[in-house]
Amino acid sequence: MVNRTVSRYTVASSGTLGLVGSTALAGPAPRRAFDAAVSPDGGFLYIVNAVGGISAFSVDGTTITELSGSPISTPAGSAPFGMVVD
Repeated sequence: MVNRTVSRYTVASSGTLGLVGSTALAGPAPRRAFDAAVSPDGGFLYIVNAVGGISAFSVDGTTITELSGSPISTPAGSAPFGMVVD
């Protein structure tokens, strides 16, 4: 079974990761996070889905909320492999 979620973590001063929670990816199965990028201001998270499309989230501390209209379709025949946000 494929996990269709994005997990969020905190990093302790010791470097230990602590799971904050997981958020399900919207859209038809299978949705799998393949690559991710955060906007320079830290307010948005974009995720390339392994089966096409880009999921977009707002970020508020350790909370992420998928934006309306997400996942965003990519052109037919395209297969995004990675992402850069500037």
